[in-house]
Amino acid sequence: MLERTANNWFATVRAEDWPSDPTGKKQPAPTVVSVEAVVLKEATGSDHPHLQQRLITQVCETLWIPESLAEDEKAARIASAISLLQGIKPADEIESMLAIQMVATHSAAMECLRRAMIKGQILAGRDQELKHAVKLLSHLFPPDRGLG
Repeated sequence: MLERTANNWFATVRAEDWPSDPTGKKQPAPTVVSVEAVVLKEATGSDHPHLQQRLITQVCETLWIPESLAEDEKAARIASAISLLQGIKPADEIESMLAIQMVATHSAAMECLRRAMIKGQILAGRDQELKHAVKLLSHLFPPDRGLG
């Protein structure tokens, strides 16, 4: 939910909307992340507050944020995702949807790569996580297309 106070918007995610971890256990949602209105426009490409709210909530829901993280680290991860959206510079709502998919895919792929490198990871687990990462990244960078 976005709440306006002075010149800032505060993005909050309801606990029931926050994603579960791989075991199905609900993660607690971070409390409040301060987001200026101009940042929301830059991150979403939209002038509509309700759509901005939904798009930011969607990107937040895709992030893997361990329950054990401190609230400020949870907020920092969300702020980083919003910064990635700003860097993509979506011009409108359609570009914003694609940008959110890019950030979500990147986040999921990085989590797979992190899990593949966990100390003591068995070979089958490492191989599976690497395969997931390659599959996710192939959506962003299809092998038949160059990066440029």
